[in-house]
Amino acid sequence: MLKLGRKYEIAAFRDDAVSRLHHDYPTQFEDWDRLFANTELRKIQHADQAELLNLACETGVSTCIPALGLECLYERSLEQLFSGIDSQITLPNSTKVMLALAAELLHREQGKNFEWLRKNYWEDHCEACADEEKNSEDGVIYYLKGEVPDISGTVFPWNKVASGHWVDRLCEDCENLAKAEWECCRKKLWERLPTFFGLPAWKDLKDDD
Repeated sequence: MLKLGRKYEIAAFRDDAVSRLHHDYPTQFEDWDRLFANTELRKIQHADQAELLNLACETGVSTCIPALGLECLYERSLEQLFSGIDSQITLPNSTKVMLALAAELLHREQGKNFEWLRKNYWEDHCEACADEEKNSEDGVIYYLKGEVPDISGTVFPWNKVASGHWVDRLCEDCENLAKAEWECCRKKLWERLPTFFGLPAWKDLKDDD
């Protein structure tokens, strides 16, 4: 619809398509959280994020690129995105480079923002939760094993990334502390998200006319 609106200069088509993209891939952290928690609220259902990302890049809907790019990296590996596996679209080289650089920058940023997840943090706060035996199979230390968390968890809510991995493996005080740290870090990452994709900060990011 967006392509048709541009090709044939049908303003109503273009405006409706852009409105749907803006709704589903917002710039506000709270809106993204709400839509991620309930995908049925989205106006574009059963869509291929890679195709939508390509469309947003082609048509200049730049404000949607950060959230779309993040979801592409969440849904598929770079290898899958580059090869076109399970997708109906072949991304142009410029978009592939953008995604590759974003993935690398997100990994680096997590290494700094999520330093508190490493073992020495728990040793300073709670000896029991830092114990290797207690965390030998699916606890916080084993799950991370000294590595940066996967980028799929970059800005996702605590219950998405922690459930099944950390919950019930930490004492109540440590879990509350970890949740607070996680929420703080993911909000900071969201604030900088456009810059990882080579775009201006949220406040300066605009769609093309």
